[in-house]
Amino acid sequence: MKLPSRRLLLFALAALCFLSPLLGLALALQTEPRLPELHSRLGPAELARGRQLLRQLDPRRLPADSVSELRLREADLNTLLAHSGQRAQLQLRRDGALLQASLPWKLGPWPVWLNLELELDSPSWVGGAVWPQPRRLRIGRLPLPPSLSLRLARSALERRFGAAPWAAVDMVEAVRLDEEAVWLRWRWQPQQAAAALASLWPQAEQEALRAQHRRWQALVGQLQPPRPSVELAQLLPELAREALARVEGGQAAAAELRALWLQLALRSVGRDPGRLIGDPDNRPSPGLRLAGREDMAQHFLISAWLAAQGAGQMGDALGLAKELSDTQRGGSGFSFNDLAADRAGERIGRLGSGRPLELLRLLAQQPPETAFFPKVADLPEFLSRQRLQQEFGGVDGPGYRALMTEIERRIDALAVHRGLSGGAP
Repeated sequence: MKLPSRRLLLFALAALCFLSPLLGLALALQTEPRLPELHSRLGPAELARGRQLLRQLDPRRLPADSVSELRLREADLNTLLAHSGQRAQLQLRRDGALLQASLPWKLGPWPVWLNLELELDSPSWVGGAVWPQPRRLRIGRLPLPPSLSLRLARSALERRFGAAPWAAVDMVEAVRLDEEAVWLRWRWQPQQAAAALASLWPQAEQEALRAQHRRWQALVGQLQPPRPSVELAQLLPELAREALARVEGGQAAAAELRALWLQLALRSVGRDPGRLIGDPDNRPSPGLRLAGREDMAQHFLISAWLAAQGAGQMGDALGLAKELSDTQRGGSGFSFNDLAADRAGERIGRLGSGRPLELLRLLAQQPPETAFFPKVADLPEFLSRQRLQQEFGGVDGPGYRALMTEIERRIDALAVHRGLSGGAP
């Protein structure tokens, strides 16, 4: 071979090595998502199904090393995907499944998308660890070796959650797919599950809850005489100041605020948060009141905590489903004031998750209850299903929508909300 030809070949090989990654990126990255933004309504039927699945997964009565099976329908899985905020969906087939996802990515200043398609084969249900096998993997227009899918999934999960998911996955012995459902067979290992949960809950957040727990104990110890419940506005500023002091010491404001909401949500339903951190307190502890009622505090605080975890929509759905179930025979009836408490909690939790330091500062300034909780005493409650339909047109009827608009207006006018939204507090 002549020297110029050899040089040309070497140059071509070098150019190929340099351009191959660029070509791969060009094929993998796309400017538009293949899947639209997915929405799924959590109505009473979906929530009832969720409670059924949670009961099946509840391990508290299971002996160690016991084996259980769980059936997840395609609709169950896609509802979970929609409410996780991901553009992803699963299609079950007779011989496996197709998983599609559109994942946002940034290439410098340009937003682009990874449109993923993964086909899975379903193995037969046999003893031992059995998992579906990847058949085809494509990202954008770039085909990839199917075996790469597990490594990509593991890398993504470990970046987000550390090693915890794999401690849980190790309890799953077999997965089978058919055109109707995904079947899981899993073996309950309490120590493995505890290790997974501990690693999912960062140490900083545990320490934040510990500080909140101890401050609560000190405050309650000062209440003379002891009482069965106290107004939330009496204790909230002191707990916010405790969180602020830790922020000034270098702790993250978001973690401190989440710990505050978690403690108060648990206290509102008579639960001791100390049990979560190995510091149980068996002494009597007061409940909490809003608008003079303990149920208002429960609705508000649980919704605030859910929203602080990024589950505000689920909190709204849970509240609505509870009120609808109360219209059945034997229930307390549909209550717009309960829904108002849910919405007020969801909105303050969501606002605070974006501006945690500002919310802690506002709450530490001893705001009256009327600064963060709307007037609810005049809202209709104890409505039967028939009255709800007759007087308000049912859920989403004209009367219902008008009253929910009024509730949102009242929340908009609260001083803490105006302070977080840029208005004068």
